Amino acid sequence: MFKNISEKTFYVFGACNFISIPIVWAFYPESNQRTLEEMDLLFAAEGPFSWDAEREFKRLKEENPDLVKAAATATRRQQSVVGGGGGV
Repeated sequence: MFKNISEKTFYVFGACNFISIPIVWAFYPESNQRTLEEMDLLFAAEGPFSWDAEREFKRLKEENPDLVKAAATATRRQQSVVGGGGGV
């Protein structure tokens, strides 16, 4: 099977990877350092583009400050879903 792979396979693989760069940039919004509550707001946009999602996120975050504050407070307290002192 590997003997039949030619140099063209490398070019096809490289082209697919190169094409994926603008797709990821345009359709996947940045989710680093965001809480789960903020993720709900981030993906509430109607459009598929990341800049629409960021614009909608900013608007919803300004309209719902209590939601974001509650998530930040819970994160600072390091509350766990499991609860208790430690371990599973």
